[in-house]
Amino acid sequence: MSRIGKYILVGFLLLAADFVLAQDLYRVKLLPFSSRVYNDFAPVVFENGLIFCSDRKNNVLVDYKASDNSRLLNMFMVERKDSLKWGSPKILSKELSSIFNEGPSTYNEETKTLFFTRNLSTDKKGKSKDNNYGLFYSRYNGSKWVNIRTFEHNDPSYKIAHPSLSSDGKTLYFSSDMPGGYGKSDIYLSRLVRSRWTSPENLGPEINTAESELYPFILSDEIFYFSSDRAGSMGGLDIYTSVYSNGGWTSPNALEAPINSKDDDFGFISNNTASSGYFSSNRNKVDDIYSFESNVPLMVGCQEQKENKYCYIFYDRQMSDLDSVPNLIFSWDLGDGTILDGVKVRHCYEKPGVYDIRLDVRDTLTTQETYLEQSYSLVEAKARKQVYIQTVDTCYAGTELKLSTEGTYLPGVEIAEYFWDFDNGARSKRKDPKCVFQAAGTYMIRLLIKSSQDKFGEVEEFCSYKNIIVLEPKQE
Repeated sequence: MSRIGKYILVGFLLLAADFVLAQDLYRVKLLPFSSRVYNDFAPVVFENGLIFCSDRKNNVLVDYKASDNSRLLNMFMVERKDSLKWGSPKILSKELSSIFNEGPSTYNEETKTLFFTRNLSTDKKGKSKDNNYGLFYSRYNGSKWVNIRTFEHNDPSYKIAHPSLSSDGKTLYFSSDMPGGYGKSDIYLSRLVRSRWTSPENLGPEINTAESELYPFILSDEIFYFSSDRAGSMGGLDIYTSVYSNGGWTSPNALEAPINSKDDDFGFISNNTASSGYFSSNRNKVDDIYSFESNVPLMVGCQEQKENKYCYIFYDRQMSDLDSVPNLIFSWDLGDGTILDGVKVRHCYEKPGVYDIRLDVRDTLTTQETYLEQSYSLVEAKARKQVYIQTVDTCYAGTELKLSTEGTYLPGVEIAEYFWDFDNGARSKRKDPKCVFQAAGTYMIRLLIKSSQDKFGEVEEFCSYKNIIVLEPKQE
């Protein structure tokens, strides 16, 4: 079987950011029920566990194989016992099993509907090499799967596989090598309109390439994940993400290691915040299922940062009697190179600090240059106690944005870690990161700072956010 044929059968924004410490962004763990001998992949959340694909044996007496002698796929279910323990995998359903391939799949909790990949012919006549794949769906009634139906756009002349349903169950994404695509396998969508699925729509050249795009996963109406072996991947299939904006999908970006690797990484799914989930990889020679968790904390309750204004009014009450004396000039040296004339002056410093202030009073009618000299000391121009995000207010899509923690003022706090969330799926743990926003819009950039542990082992967290406006790219 060809490499791409195998992918069709069996085969995070984070968007363009400067992630030197990318390995620290996620914790990846091999799940204990993965066989390490057979191929287990394409996890799907179902009730309190997972549905997944596997070519492991499920019957000690019968072991069906494909025409090329490869093992056939079936859908298995495994229950999660607690945060660490999983049960033993078992066949998902006899009603959904045949003598040929079953899966990958997608399950929609709202409609209780499972879409799954299957060979179009499921009897012994289907052993021919041209028995392509299509999509089928079934409803779960709480105890068994009922009303198995065929996706109306299946066609024996090409493959349709790897379904993913939107949260409302009304949009179906899938991969296919149907004619008219951009590459070996493209990603399409179909919408449920008046109980019928519309003709497949290609997601276009923003997503699809001359290579293979597979395993779509729609996280929300605006965030989309898939796998591809396009040029520039870390190796084999990599997992990519794209954001829907202004009527189109942004240029996809690959997830960082340790989710992507030099091997095939695919079948990504996550929770609503993309802070945890599952994916498949053959980094250990066979396809296994891994969990991932973000090391970046959820940033809730952040306060909008306030701009520091180091502004003061300078006035000496002891000089009030001299205010009425004619021909006197009051000259303030404000300690930062600024000289202002007036009995009362207002000045804003650019940054915090300690400034030496001097007032000179000169008599213009005499030869005496200095009538009175008075020195002061402004104890300190203080910043607000807050996390501060130093960056521009507006930038263009597709251009590099530099960010800094300069201006953060947390007296008495020993800073241990920085966590950035750029509101586009990208995150970072660098102190002063960079980011590229691919789509125009308003983004809430959040920065959370953790302190070192105190003598009681306690850690403090401080968080601020700043909204920036990303404009459409400059026209040449």
